[in-house]
Amino acid sequence: MKNRLLQSGAIVLGFILTNGTASAQVASSDAAWCTVVEQALAGQGVQAQVRSDISGDNKIVHVTVGNETKRYVMPIASGKQDYSSPVYVVVDAFGYRASRSTFGRDVMDGRMWMGSRSSFYTPDEVFSTPADADALQADIRTTVSGVKRVALVDGEFTSTALSSGVPLLVMKGDIIAVQRGEQFKKTTPDQKGPRPIERWYAYAKVHVELTDYRTGEVVWTTDLYDNNYTTSRYTDPMDHVRQNICNSIRNKLTALYPSTAPRSSVQGKVLTVVEQKKDKAQKVHIDLGSANEVREGDTFTVYATLNVDGNSGSTPIGTLSVTEVQGRSLSLCKVKKGEKEILSALQQNATLLIRSSW
Repeated sequence: MKNRLLQSGAIVLGFILTNGTASAQVASSDAAWCTVVEQALAGQGVQAQVRSDISGDNKIVHVTVGNETKRYVMPIASGKQDYSSPVYVVVDAFGYRASRSTFGRDVMDGRMWMGSRSSFYTPDEVFSTPADADALQADIRTTVSGVKRVALVDGEFTSTALSSGVPLLVMKGDIIAVQRGEQFKKTTPDQKGPRPIERWYAYAKVHVELTDYRTGEVVWTTDLYDNNYTTSRYTDPMDHVRQNICNSIRNKLTALYPSTAPRSSVQGKVLTVVEQKKDKAQKVHIDLGSANEVREGDTFTVYATLNVDGNSGSTPIGTLSVTEVQGRSLSLCKVKKGEKEILSALQQNATLLIRSSW
């Protein structure tokens, strides 16, 4: 009996691993992955305990039923990220290139567009300060440390970072320009009307390189720049410039190394109408729930099955929005579109398939 269970378990486990179902549902750790496998086996009538470890390029999965354990080898797909592990990043000192060139020449040819399209203003004075460059570098370090999955390494590479198998990255670059400009228009004794506006300008350009320390691969390289101006002597336009540059760095790191695994699309079916009004379905139950990572607010497209001359297919007839996840395989949905079509199809005992929109 145990052997039959283990054999059945092997078939189910093989299906799970081959189709990536468990991988798609992993929350944030290997333990969560094992739980998903256990739940999938339980759904097939196999009560098992699952644990796993890594050996070389393979994940070794141990499935125990009763007192008997079977061992299965799962190749680790290349490109798969371990979302439970941090990414260690070393931020090298950004070299500052002192520059007193025309304001913003790299991007704006010495002119900054202001107000109407025909109005260009050239600052009366352009100056650079090391303090601005230091502040920008500090902001970059703070930004890197604020990304959820990134662990900032100070100074020399720590033994923890070097001994781990996760990415160890070096971010370095040059602060090409950190410039300010001021323009003052002084009034004259015979001038009438309002005093001309004073303007304060700021511009910065940074070259960034993100390199894998172990392989030497350049993961990301770009030039980031931003400019801003203000008419208020109490607002520093450089704050806005630094913020935009740092936001670009944060967004790129988050995209490269997300903190959680992206959800894979899922499909199921409409079970029954929960609430209707005249000839329209208002709320329905679907056979997807927490086990499928369904969340409140998720949307699904509803498809009616077709059979034309022996050829099967489907056509979209409506959309659903999840209002409450009520179980592992049960969610309550509001019908957003196709109320009549969905109710009519279910009354005729038709099968309505649903597919996630994420």
